[in-house]
Amino acid sequence: MKLVSYTVNDWLERYYFLTRWQGYEEEVQKQLEGCVRRYRYTGSFCNYIFRTLEYAGRGIRPFYAYSLDEPVAHDAEKRKIEDVIQDVETNEIQLYARS
Repeated sequence: MKLVSYTVNDWLERYYFLTRWQGYEEEVQKQLEGCVRRYRYTGSFCNYIFRTLEYAGRGIRPFYAYSLDEPVAHDAEKRKIEDVIQDVETNEIQLYARS
């Protein structure tokens, strides 16, 4: 498992359609364990893992990194962190939408 995970990590960095798995390390580990249990000598094991991650990853929403320290577009001195609010009913955190 450890040796295969090195190959998988390389794939996640190299192929754009597999990059959506980044940030889902536990899910990738579950997919690898499932591949080990399901594999039935029908071809290359690495190809089987690659295709499994490709097909299973189609429904994953990728993470996007944003900095709250970036300036707000209309005001260069104001930062995005100043517009972060928390809904007291749902505890959801979001950016305050100005109208």
